[in-house]
Amino acid sequence: MIHQGSPTRDFMPINQTRTEGSHDQGFGPMTSKSAAENKYPDPPPVKPGWLELTQAVFNHSVARWDKENCDGGLHWQIFTFNAGYNYKNSISNGCFFNIASRLARYTGNSTYADWATYSPYWMAYIHGGGKCVNRTDTQWSYNAGIFLQGAAVMCNLTRSDVWKTWTDGLVKQPLKEFVKDGVIFKPAREPARGCDLNGSSFKGYSIRWLVSTIKMAPHITDTIYPIMQATATAAALACSESDASFRGLPGTACGFYGQINAGLKDSSVLGNKCCYRRYSSAVCKTKETAGIQGYPYEEPRKCLEKGYVQGGGNPETNTCGTTGLKNQPQSRNHPKTKWKKITLT
Repeated sequence: MIHQGSPTRDFMPINQTRTEGSHDQGFGPMTSKSAAENKYPDPPPVKPGWLELTQAVFNHSVARWDKENCDGGLHWQIFTFNAGYNYKNSISNGCFFNIASRLARYTGNSTYADWATYSPYWMAYIHGGGKCVNRTDTQWSYNAGIFLQGAAVMCNLTRSDVWKTWTDGLVKQPLKEFVKDGVIFKPAREPARGCDLNGSSFKGYSIRWLVSTIKMAPHITDTIYPIMQATATAAALACSESDASFRGLPGTACGFYGQINAGLKDSSVLGNKCCYRRYSSAVCKTKETAGIQGYPYEEPRKCLEKGYVQGGGNPETNTCGTTGLKNQPQSRNHPKTKWKKITLT
């Protein structure tokens, strides 16, 4: 992250600057802001701190806000010579809103709060029929998530009914559009397994921002948490053995069924992190967590291979169980649910 911060201290590294888009630059400060919020040690004194890096990109974005076209907004591309410069997309503007809202809460500076109010209202204006042409309405899970987290942060900061209404409203559509059988799902891509490396990571971002929403707006916990729990279970069950191209630790190349991609692991890790924080145990564990209090060991992958999906089982004997099995002995830390037989396609 320090390298990507670059000598210019603005997440425009020399090896990427010519082709870097607004959204590319925007993911850097969201990461550095997380480091600041979680009190991760700052880089050495000769390097910019996490807050400074975040503020620098915010200032870049304000300077690039274009009121001459569509009455506002950030272009997808930073430089006019790159294809797509004339496109103003949700994720680029979502990054800006997300950064502004979190800077507002972190620093108390009203300038950040003003932009955190102005930018999403501009988005709402455009989607309500504003002056842009050729609008596309393709739904992307990370777009929904990034605006939801920003609204939840503003709700937490202001305690305003307006931002509570935004948060409550923004959570409804993604949980309707991107959830199938209680699990985060990408309807536009997943059925055909058509995600590229970028698209494969979108669910991970969405889960990260949904978990953050719970922290910022606890009143919405009961809406989000069950989906996080089910998604964490599904992601863990879809873990596969690593193939030769994977350079991480063996057995950690996790994704959703049929894919091996280290980038997908974010979905599993963050969903499970949410579960672990709320309860002393969660459903799917690994050998590394065996023996730790609250982390009883079982092998969900073996159950998956046998044609079962998560629904319980016996963590004391590592058995998968069957539909209708009753009076199954349970660990005191384990939910009293059952494994169900399915047919894998």
